[in-house]
Amino acid sequence: MDADLATTNLFLGVIAAVSALEALTLIAIIVGVFVLTRRMMRLIDSLEANQIAPAAARVHSILDDVKEMTSTVRNGVGWMDRLTARIFHR
Repeated sequence: MDADLATTNLFLGVIAAVSALEALTLIAIIVGVFVLTRRMMRLIDSLEANQIAPAAARVHSILDDVKEMTSTVRNGVGWMDRLTARIFHR
């Protein structure tokens, strides 16, 4: 009877040790993912500040120029339409 309990206790000890190793492994993975996420967020913030923000500023200035040109052309077309309407009216 003692041999059976010794074997059972041995198996329970092995199961407990493996469970503790699994728990430590999961904790290490969670900490690693957290550290990796923080590094990636810092990298993304750095890229945004150094690359994306200046490019976005350039694109916005180009779009402002295009908007200004479009309004100038629109005003010119309106003037030509009025002039053409006057000529055909007379």
